[in-house]
Amino acid sequence: MHDEMFQDGFDGTTKLTSLIAALKLRHYTFGTIQSYDD
Repeated sequence: MHDEMFQDGFDGTTKLTSLIAALKLRHYTFGTIQSYDD
């Protein structure tokens, strides 16, 4: 996961948003971070 985020440098929001989207496609839930599970 770390390598996926930082392989092209880190541009913050865009990488994080795409990572969250990719994890949601794998049915990953964020548990205690309630606002991400809507």
